Amino acid sequence: MLRRCSVASVSVLAVLVAAALVLSAGNVFAAEPDAAGRGRAVFHATWVPPGEAGEFIGLGPVFNTDSCASCHVDNGRGVPVRGTDRANTSLVVKLAARDDGAGADTIRRYGNRFNYRAVAGVPAEGELTVSFEAIEGRFADGERYTLQKPVYGFDKLGYGAIEKETLIAVRMAPPIAGLGLLEKVPEDWIKARAAANAAGAGPVRGKPNAVWDSINFRMTLGRFGWKADTPTLTRIIAAAFITDMGLTSRLFPSDNCGELQAACKAAAMPGRIEVDDATLDAVTQYVASLPPPRPDADVESGRALFASTGCSSCHAPAVPVVMTDGTKGEIAPYTDLLLHDMGDGLADGMPEAAATGREWRTAPLWGLGQVRHTPDRAGYLHDGRARSVVEAILWHGGEARQAREAFTRLDASSREALLRFLDSL
Repeated sequence: MLRRCSVASVSVLAVLVAAALVLSAGNVFAAEPDAAGRGRAVFHATWVPPGEAGEFIGLGPVFNTDSCASCHVDNGRGVPVRGTDRANTSLVVKLAARDDGAGADTIRRYGNRFNYRAVAGVPAEGELTVSFEAIEGRFADGERYTLQKPVYGFDKLGYGAIEKETLIAVRMAPPIAGLGLLEKVPEDWIKARAAANAAGAGPVRGKPNAVWDSINFRMTLGRFGWKADTPTLTRIIAAAFITDMGLTSRLFPSDNCGELQAACKAAAMPGRIEVDDATLDAVTQYVASLPPPRPDADVESGRALFASTGCSSCHAPAVPVVMTDGTKGEIAPYTDLLLHDMGDGLADGMPEAAATGREWRTAPLWGLGQVRHTPDRAGYLHDGRARSVVEAILWHGGEARQAREAFTRLDASSREALLRFLDSL
């Protein structure tokens, strides 16, 4: 039975289950027979503004990039932040007013997403800037480390100042391979993990995010996004189309213009849907068909350390899936899909659905080792601040504080063994 597979074999099984997903995807999405192929073409296409020649028309009026693949290169993560960054298209900036209304004028000027670029005749909203503060520390064996804390700012603002009281959240484009499998994880399993956390004596208190499913018109569990604020692949893809490229769909029919952006509104085309349902379904099927990267090796000593330090309390190595045809199996995404309080160091103050400003969904770790093939994209955590896996671990706080401290107490050879295991995923 699949449920009896050892933890060591789960990662390989994930690839086999992914293949089954590809075969069964046609039963899920109402698109043309070669929908995934069409979706791949759309994903890699360069979109152009209305009035220009091309197959993919509708970019803007304000946007960050003109192609899905420009942020998710090779289906991987975005470009990490650097000290000289200006308008890094892999970074999405979310804006929100506080409960007391502070920051509301900023939202009227810029909307809920900050866009770096615009079509001809429309002022761009501005540039995101980043600088870093150094945080020094040392492991128990005396080895020193330095973390970099990003400090964000804005320049060349097109519509006035961004009020300092405005809630600002920066997100980096995540890897997308394997997302289709996460949609197949049963809700009952996610809820059972949360219940076990609540009943346990340890510090881990993971909870599911409760979100509105605007496709099926019901409250459900969030699975996608850094705070698990989105329930389905289709919706998160539609959200990326509108926020990153200004492309409307049935789910997001209005252009991403701030209330006071007259030029943007004048350039918009009300009522025009630029990504129709068939195209949206095709892209969804393409992303759903992407299997997680194949693990390179099995490193037992590091695997044991991953468990003994407490990492597996949140980064679950064995997760059940139920395919469209009823086939059951286990995958190894190393996530529980739950929200966890990660402490002050990673808090950005931005609530999303039931997630507080300190809570984050456990990030899947499968494919982590693939980053070594694209070192220019070695940026980890929600905003890419961590330059290495070690730094990402050291930023863990809150519910993960004990696991982080256990890692810092390891000697150099044990730390290296644990990192080799992570590099094998």
